[in-house]
Amino acid sequence: MKILSSLKYDGEWIYAPSIHFIEDLLSTEEYQVKRTPVNHEFNKTIIKKLPPSTLLKN
Repeated sequence: MKILSSLKYDGEWIYAPSIHFIEDLLSTEEYQVKRTPVNHEFNKTIIKKLPPSTLLKN
């Protein structure tokens, strides 16, 4: 998790093989997760840190 928290906004961490049970715990408001098949057994994962929401509350 230190790697993810150290990413700048729009920064990416790319690794293989995917670790589904960890990736499934990530907040979809903070991170975008993309998995791509490498072969019939493994996936590559790209985790992108999303910028904070710019919505303003009135």
